[in-house]
Amino acid sequence: MVVAVEHEGAAFIDCISPCVAFNNHPGSTKSFDYVREHNEAVNRLDFMAPRAPIHDERRFRALVKAAFGLRRKTLWNALKNFAGGREALRKSGIDPQRRAETLGVAEFASIEREF
Repeated sequence: MVVAVEHEGAAFIDCISPCVAFNNHPGSTKSFDYVREHNEAVNRLDFMAPRAPIHDERRFRALVKAAFGLRRKTLWNALKNFAGGREALRKSGIDPQRRAETLGVAEFASIEREF
């Protein structure tokens, strides 16, 4: 499943696939025929937009860890010891008074790209 989620193209994950021979007799509610007759949608196929480009995965992870490292602190304070963090924050145009939990992945990626 991890590979399917990380795949950049389309991926289909079939999590539930009943054995066609298991309890396959008339009257069984677990038989293949019964399930086919009473099939209901239990999943949804949806489009996932491509994720924001990240230049350096290790730096991105370290940035997010530093941002969340100090509880209830602004990004400006959380990134003061992260080399180049405050400058990258300024260049990305993100308000330094925001807290890490208010940013999305794309915003963290935009900070990382400014290094």
